[in-house]
Amino acid sequence: MMKHMSRALGIALTGLFLLPTTASAVELSLDPATGAYGPGETFMTTIRLDPTSQDECINAVDLSIAFPRDTIKISAITTGESILSLWAQEPQFSQEGGTIHIIGGIPGGYCGRVMGDPGRTDIVAKIVWSIPGFQIGTSTPIGTTTVPIHFTNDSKVLLNDGRGSEAPLSFTNASYTRIPEARTLSSAWLDEIKNDTSPPEPFTAQIVRDPNMYQGKYVLVWGTVDKQSGISHFEVTEEDPGALGYVRGKHTPAVAVRATSPHVLVDQELKSRITVRAYDEAGNRRDAVIERGAKAYDRAIAINAYADPVLIVVGLTILAGVFVWTLILKRRRISNGSNDPPFSDEAIP
Repeated sequence: MMKHMSRALGIALTGLFLLPTTASAVELSLDPATGAYGPGETFMTTIRLDPTSQDECINAVDLSIAFPRDTIKISAITTGESILSLWAQEPQFSQEGGTIHIIGGIPGGYCGRVMGDPGRTDIVAKIVWSIPGFQIGTSTPIGTTTVPIHFTNDSKVLLNDGRGSEAPLSFTNASYTRIPEARTLSSAWLDEIKNDTSPPEPFTAQIVRDPNMYQGKYVLVWGTVDKQSGISHFEVTEEDPGALGYVRGKHTPAVAVRATSPHVLVDQELKSRITVRAYDEAGNRRDAVIERGAKAYDRAIAINAYADPVLIVVGLTILAGVFVWTLILKRRRISNGSNDPPFSDEAIP
């Protein structure tokens, strides 16, 4: 019964927004698509997503990008201007494998650029590249070389149609040219970090529980953005309210854990003081604190609390996010043969 309720709830939540009935192609593009760069130069590529019809809205993306590892080096991925507000995990990349993986969602959907909007609102993320110089003992090419960067065919974009249908895709890939000598050693990315003195946007964290996820354990959910250099990472700390800096009921120091939302709480009794700390790429930070005894939201509680309109809004917002995240991870678990959604639990050294 709970499975049927969850499915109906997910469809109902998505239905609160838009229900497109047709499926036209969604364009994924790398901008700029061309350019010439030499050893030591740093530049950025913007990943863009454009629905070709405003009658269709995007709910989630699962993107993979391939690049030649010997001719170009990836330095960072920034999401400060991203249309994605819900992240199943931080953007991942592997220099050795020559791959980039981005998974995220947009509760309520992204329907494309609004008519009359002077700016572009289609940014998924920005990739920061650098061109390595020639090194003895490596396969770094000498001379002019083509550097192709492209979306892979397993990339997916899910529609905000209540079912998470896959949208047909069209790709605009990039082909850069590696030249023997750099024209300039200026770095737009380093300048952006240097000029970023503002912390991430204010945010709150909520404790939720779903009997169908994480063995019914309490999890922490949150989300924020940084409008300049972008979010670098999050840390979660659970402390004894009566002895800050220590684990509740122990003499063990409380250790910050690098985490992504949702994050399974260690203290399932909910008696700890919880701090979520957001860092941007420039090192600025912003905290969200949950004091001991904070309200935890179950799915049923959030939906059935008709007497409290504020609680209903909070519940719908949280559950819409959890639904999108679950939808993305469900597809990945099917392909990976796993039953449980992954979560981050990596201690900061």
